[in-house]
Amino acid sequence: KTCAAVGCHSGPNPQAGFELDDIDTAYTALLATNAAGERRVIPGDVRCGKVIVRLETPDKSWSMPPGDHLSPQILCSIRQWIKNGAKRE
Repeated sequence: KTCAAVGCHSGPNPQAGFELDDIDTAYTALLATNAAGERRVIPGDVRCGKVIVRLETPDKSWSMPPGDHLSPQILCSIRQWIKNGAKRE
């Protein structure tokens, strides 16, 4: 809910070209590489991938979501999804 908020990863100019407001587009974007060629999500790898690193690292200028931190329950769900292969369900 916070990531696809207008002004972040939604609307006509999503941050870093990473659009999350449509489920199919979001899934494709999550498994793609970013503009720097770095993988956003690496299925099975909960320690690497730009998304998990940004979500789990608080208080940096590049932390996501900015100015806030996801609850431990939401982070756990994201880690489990990645650990289990980041499959489209």
